[in-house]
Amino acid sequence: MIYLKANFIKRLGAFIIDTFMLSIVFSLITMGFSIDTSNINDELTNVLEQYEEGEVTIEEYTDTVMELNYKLQKSSLVTNILDVVLYVGYFIVFGYLNKGQTIGKKICKIRVVDKEGNRPSIWNMIVRSIFIYGTFTLLFSVIFVNILNKEVFAYSYVFIN
Repeated sequence: MIYLKANFIKRLGAFIIDTFMLSIVFSLITMGFSIDTSNINDELTNVLEQYEEGEVTIEEYTDTVMELNYKLQKSSLVTNILDVVLYVGYFIVFGYLNKGQTIGKKICKIRVVDKEGNRPSIWNMIVRSIFIYGTFTLLFSVIFVNILNKEVFAYSYVFIN
């Protein structure tokens, strides 16, 4: 049997459907976690305005943004963990148990297969999830925001992203 690669439009459509569904589920799950990051976002906006007006140097701007982004990542730890669990559960476990199909892929009539056209291994699903869906960045943030100091975390996070 010959397996054709799904075209870009079908893949994109499946990804948009899956992402939209996950966003709704994630929003419903995290509704109870009212993390107020507005003051951090306000501070980020303020320091950007100060930098644009020449009131702070690039070094002061960089140090402030580094500190605020570190605080933002720390305050988002619970939601980042939930995000990782949701992505892993959906794209890896659900996709694997449904023979390479998520709901978006099922709607678009495509599936993930290995090179021989067979059901992908769980390992293949993990590797796909890490690189395609950004799970690596989330895992990095969840793990290393609590291990590394703010400077090392900030530079590493920029490199990973």
